[in-house]
Amino acid sequence: MVVQYVEPTHPIVAGAQQIREILGDLADVNPLFMSPGAQAEALREMVAATNQLTELRARVMAAAPQIADQSGKNDTAAWLAHETHLGPREAKAQKRLAEALEAWPAVAAGMRAGVVNREQAEIITRALNALPEDTEPALIPKAEAHLVDEASRWNPNQLRVLARQVLDVIDPDGAESREAKKLAAEEKSAFQKTRLSFAKKHDGTTKITLVVPDLTATRLAHLLHAFTSPRHDPADKQALADAAGDEAGERVWWKLPNNKKLGHAFCELLENIDPATMPQHGTTGTELIVTIPLADLRRDLAAATVLGPTGVERITAHEARRLACEAGIIPAVLDGKGHVLDLGRTARLATKAQKKALMLIRATCSGEGCEVPASMTEVHHLNAWSQGGKTDLADLDLFCKADHRRMHDPNYTHERLPNGDVRFTRRT
Repeated sequence: MVVQYVEPTHPIVAGAQQIREILGDLADVNPLFMSPGAQAEALREMVAATNQLTELRARVMAAAPQIADQSGKNDTAAWLAHETHLGPREAKAQKRLAEALEAWPAVAAGMRAGVVNREQAEIITRALNALPEDTEPALIPKAEAHLVDEASRWNPNQLRVLARQVLDVIDPDGAESREAKKLAAEEKSAFQKTRLSFAKKHDGTTKITLVVPDLTATRLAHLLHAFTSPRHDPADKQALADAAGDEAGERVWWKLPNNKKLGHAFCELLENIDPATMPQHGTTGTELIVTIPLADLRRDLAAATVLGPTGVERITAHEARRLACEAGIIPAVLDGKGHVLDLGRTARLATKAQKKALMLIRATCSGEGCEVPASMTEVHHLNAWSQGGKTDLADLDLFCKADHRRMHDPNYTHERLPNGDVRFTRRT
């Protein structure tokens, strides 16, 4: 008589089978006829049961690396994805959870008790793994126990905040020194990660990718806020209005998404930097050389070439004339053969004394009805330097950036009113 050995069913397998049988018995039960109290209790019990089952599955995965070896798969996650048709991402997430719970037994115990869910367990184990290397060994189990206890009271978002501060709670005496070390490490890392790159999109725009320390970003945000303030008159208000089909412009500016307002503010910020405050690198810190044939400069429709530190750009002649009034550029006027006729200097720019004198004459922008204070205006040459104009007080006037653009915009005509204001009329 041959006795065949039959391997007894493992309790975990038997338990899983029983769970499926019970769920099968409930397949046709309609919860619609449950009382609200019974429905609430059922949901609470099922969430707790799901937590327990998730921990059990993770425990089996952590103990079963041989499954992958026997099946020729790379790891347990790959085997699970193949056998159960899970997505690879979910299978890998379950494998990470299994490894994490194996390393942190108190978290696993919380899931076995049904009080810690999967998302909470992932938050807690990530926080524990991220503890500083010099954390006192005795504090680590205290931190784990504290977070498991808090998981029974807080949702994942709240627990995530608590997890970042766990050492401060269980060891408040060492909080200040830990924060100093953390900040020093973050500042060092931020310095190493600082990057700026330019990528031309070949549609008239360049994408600037910038990674800077938090403090630098905060300073930039404060500077840009001055240009996005409701009191500020945006330089490109009319251009924004034209793009949106609104001649008034004011409503369009404040309808713009914040990221667009910040983009235009950044452009204005760069134009308002004082070249005299910049480091030297051969010429002044922010000088650009603009070249344009003399005949083209005197026409409304023409193009100029900007010689920058990394190459050349093309801009309209009226934009070149606007920049020539106050921006730090060097105008190079060429004859018909491309020879330099006149190399202007930034000395053509109005001095600070001249600006103050003009502010005594005018309290606001010279544009009709414009109330932008004189201190926020730009100096404009009434007779353009391209036409032989001089930087004399009698030949200068003050305009806000928006009206200054209109002075050079061929889409507008302008006339001087008896009171000295300038009236703009859009060409039809």
